[in-house]
Amino acid sequence: MNLLPRTLFGRLVLLLAGGLAIAQLIGAAMHMSERQKMLSTTVNGEFAQRVAAVYRAINHQPTTQRAQLAQQLSAPRQQLSIETQAPVAPESHLADNQFVQRVRSALGADIALQPQIIPQTGAFSFDLYLQLSGGDWLRIKGQAPPEIFALPVHHFMTLGVMLIAVFLLVWLIVRMTVRPLTDLASAADDAIDPNHLLGTLLKHLTEVLTAFEQGGFAALREEWTEHHAYHEQHVRMLMPDGREIHGVVHGITEDGSLLVITAEGVQRFISGEISLRGA
Repeated sequence: MNLLPRTLFGRLVLLLAGGLAIAQLIGAAMHMSERQKMLSTTVNGEFAQRVAAVYRAINHQPTTQRAQLAQQLSAPRQQLSIETQAPVAPESHLADNQFVQRVRSALGADIALQPQIIPQTGAFSFDLYLQLSGGDWLRIKGQAPPEIFALPVHHFMTLGVMLIAVFLLVWLIVRMTVRPLTDLASAADDAIDPNHLLGTLLKHLTEVLTAFEQGGFAALREEWTEHHAYHEQHVRMLMPDGREIHGVVHGITEDGSLLVITAEGVQRFISGEISLRGA
């Protein structure tokens, strides 16, 4: 089953609109990917500095006052507690992780760190155990507001509007381009057999090539003149040096030179050296 449109208009619209839509979608996907990476880097750095500041503030307090300060600094999105022991971190959490690396960089490599939960792409939450100077552990559980990593609805609305605009623009351009055109089936009164049409064209082409081989262009000059759009028409020719020559097309010579009646008489012009436009 052929799923392509049967008309030239439909195929051009499908090709252009489809190509531009795919390009827009790829661009949007790349933008969203870069946005998530940028947000992840920014949030990792912000929370790593916050963790380091909280750790230093509690670690500088006497052992007996640390639990009270941890309770006072706790918030709905950042919960602090003093623990006597820390569970061993999963091996996968000890591998390279941007947030863990940021925390180690802010605190120094000599501070023992046991991450239980590490941030993931699109969901920033963590659970860290940091060893204090007295041997106890500071547990910090935190998470970023989910709205930070939520997909922005207005971006999708903008993308939808752009896709609709692209489709309408393509439809208008293709419509203006193909409107003057028609196909043989629409122009003919009866249905056209493609095999018969191809045979007729090949037969005529053979006759034309044979005539040209035997008599050169002279054998085809009369037929060519009958179909010349500018024959016996007023024209202006743009010469390579910028000059304009006005005249009336008088015909064509056997070697293909264009004959034009100008103010200086009949002149010959070789095709390819002039631009022919309606006067």
